[in-house]
Formats: sequence, structure tokens, C-alpha cells
Amino acid sequence: MVDSQGTFASTNPQTGGRRLALPEAPWLWLVILFILNLALPFVPVPNLTLAIVGTIVLTILYVIIVVQFAAQVTRLQLPLGKLMPLFIASLALWAVLEWVVQPTVIKPLATAYHHTHVHATGLQRFPLTLTEAFTGLALLCTAVLGGSLISRIITTPNMLGPVCAIIAMIDVWGVLLGGIVSKLMSKAPQAVSHGMVKGPAAGIATASHYSIAVPDIGVGDYLFLGLLFAVLHAHEMNWRDAIKWTVPLMALALLAIEFPFLGVQALPGLLFIGLGVAIPNLKHFQYTREEKFALLYAGIFVVILTGALYVGMSKIVFEQDMKHKTVKTRQAAYTENGVTSMLRLNRSLNL
Repeated sequence: MVDSQGTFASTNPQTGGRRLALPEAPWLWLVILFILNLALPFVPVPNLTLAIVGTIVLTILYVIIVVQFAAQVTRLQLPLGKLMPLFIASLALWAVLEWVVQPTVIKPLATAYHHTHVHATGLQRFPLTLTEAFTGLALLCTAVLGGSLISRIITTPNMLGPVCAIIAMIDVWGVLLGGIVSKLMSKAPQAVSHGMVKGPAAGIATASHYSIAVPDIGVGDYLFLGLLFAVLHAHEMNWRDAIKWTVPLMALALLAIEFPFLGVQALPGLLFIGLGVAIPNLKHFQYTREEKFALLYAGIFVVILTGALYVGMSKIVFEQDMKHKTVKTRQAAYTENGVTSMLRLNRSLNL
């Protein structure tokens, strides 16, 4: 509830007292995230201690914001007639910002850097910071609303357990075991960047020696975050404890990536999200003998399908690599032939 002074509070049914509660309106979490994305780049990070402490605090805060947003917006359980227009509007807004506005804003900054080799700071960088803040929010909304749309195919609580297991398994393979995501990140990082939600960053628009940046998170993680929490609300499952589990698990995963001495370059986010949602809801997963066999067959099918996708993606990436290497070989050959021809000409002229 909101009290007469505008603060958020709730009543404790056991004691009758009041305790501070987090805001439930989804748009408030978006506003908080927007302010962080807009202001933090201009906050200097003068020393290593502040950088380390700031990294930990900012990471935890960011995870709380995005998980709360996903939980609260799906809690509204919007009807399809309202949910679909919101999804389309956020998707269209993201597309315009990503493919039209950002390139326009980046072009003069890139030109200036080409001539001066100095990154833009202060007000020079503000247009880019503002654009990136809106772009990130639009992509976050698109992913969570898209997940909420897809969640309608999960009609019983029992289905949530297998979904958590399957998405975790696919993400582990995709990120850590040379799967699709891993190959795309290594072979086409620029294309992958378009599907990443940028986290808050401090000090990047200043002349500070240090900076703080939360790792970018793939849009698929937020899509499934919206999907899973939408299912929890739809079937009256334990969504509050799911938040309590998901936040620390996601924060630990991000912090493991942020500190280089740990040697972790990437982690499967869906593994931690799936665990955070499944653990406090284990009592809802009750299966008959027939259902267990059905789940086993479905798992086998997913493994086969995943293997087929892996082979297909490997072939595509291999062909692209071969084309790239062929072009480089031809360029080297042309250069070598040109040098050889020049040497021959020099010799004939006794130069």
C-alpha cells in the first residue's frame, strides 16, 4: 500500500505493525533503472577500493531492479488485448533506437575519436548515454513482455519444472560447451551485441582511471525471466521466494564474471534463473509415472534437436570462416604478387 505521505508500506498481519516494502508499480523500477543508466556514467571512480565496492553494490542493485520489474509487470497479468500492443510498441521503439537513432548519435563521436583518439566525456557523451539508456529499457521491456506472452502455453504448474531444467541445460551447452551462443559470441560479437541489454556503468563518461560496468546480459535471459514469473503468478505459485532465490544467484553469477582474477568470461544466466524459480516451488512439481516417461521422451527430443542445431550452426560458422580465410588468402596473394612484380621491375631497371 502507499501511505498518505507517498511512502511504500505494508501491514504485518501478526504484529499489526508496519514495515517498509519495495514498490510494486513496474514503471517505478524502470524509472530507477533509467536514472542509474543516465547518471552513473558521469560519476567519477577515483580509486580501486571504490571501484571494487561499487561493482558489488551496483551489481546487486541492478539485479534487484530487473528481477523486481519482471516480477511486478507479470504480476499485473495483463490480458492479451493489452499485452500484445505493449509488446509491439516496445519492440518497435527498440528497433528505431537501435538501428536508427544510435548510429546517428555515434557517428560524430566516432569521427571525433578518429581524429583525436580521445574518448568523448562529459556533455559530449550525454546524447549517447541518453540513447543507450532508452534503448536498454526498451529491449528489457520487449523481452519481459515477450516472455509473458509465451508463458500462456504453460497451462499447469507441473510444466514449469521441465521448462526450468531444459532452458538451463540448453544455456549451459550454448554458453560453456561450444554451443550456438558461444560460437556467435566468438565469431559475430557485433551481431550478438544487438541482443544484449547493457547494464549500468559508472565513470565511463569521465576522465577517471577506473570505471564500473555491470556485464551485458542477453535478451534471452530476460525473456525467460518474464516467462517464468508470469507462470508463477498465473498458477499462484511462490513468486516472492523465487525473487529471494533468483536475486542472489544472478548477482553471484555476474560478480564472478566482473572480477578478472576468477578467470570466468561467461556464465549461463538461465541456469541461475531456473534454479532461483524452481527451488522454492519444488512442492508444485508432482508427476505420475506416465508423465515422467513423457518428460524423459521430451528431454531426449530436446537433446536431439539441440544436437541438430549445433551441427547446423557449426556448418554455417565453418563456411563463414572459410570464406573469410579465402578472402584473406587472396588479399595476401595479391599483395605478394604486387611486391614480387615490383621487385622484378626494380631489378630490370637496375634500381
